[in-house]
Amino acid sequence: MNFGIDNLISRVLLSLFIGFVVFALPISIIPAATKALVLPLLCRDGTYRVDSYSNGSSNFSTDYCVSLAGEKHDITGLVLLVPGVIASTLIFVVLLVRSAIISVVGRSRSVSGK
Repeated sequence: MNFGIDNLISRVLLSLFIGFVVFALPISIIPAATKALVLPLLCRDGTYRVDSYSNGSSNFSTDYCVSLAGEKHDITGLVLLVPGVIASTLIFVVLLVRSAIISVVGRSRSVSGK
């Protein structure tokens, strides 16, 4: 199995790119997906609220967890970070398992002479 540092770094970078660009960004801009996937991890003791702002040509939103005591905690960055880290980790594991399987299959073929 080829686990050289350059091979490992390329898998990490590929996993991070796919995890954040393909999965985290779309999940973070769809409120229903955000509520279903991320909020159980981030807002355990409160409710979720989004405040939207517009300055004419641009729209902005801020995600908050509101505790039972009424305190607001900004979780805007975490709404993107949590699904990105989860997706990147899963993709990285899949790439490592795939590499290990290919290595084992290739080794068994070379031993058997096929």
